[in-house]
Amino acid sequence: MLPESVKVGAHTFRIMPLPEEADQDEWGEADFVAGTISVAEKVPPSRQTEVVLHEVIHALLLGWEMKEEEAITTLLGEGIAAFLQDNPQFVKHVCDHIS
Repeated sequence: MLPESVKVGAHTFRIMPLPEEADQDEWGEADFVAGTISVAEKVPPSRQTEVVLHEVIHALLLGWEMKEEEAITTLLGEGIAAFLQDNPQFVKHVCDHIS
């Protein structure tokens, strides 16, 4: 189950379901003004995790106007999700040692 919110820099983003009227091919979206990340409930939890990471990466890159940003955020979202899942000892280390 996804958390209720995530913090990116100084900003907290509330995580909520993607509205039903959204494009059927869309898995998620971020609203940087409202501070929300919406995630499709129809996709499995592993994909929901990737979607949140994808939108967080967009938030981190906000204002950089990078070429191929969508491809980069997709690649990094999937890669970071797999890394975190495959390395729970590292996640624990980060949580224990970085404040």
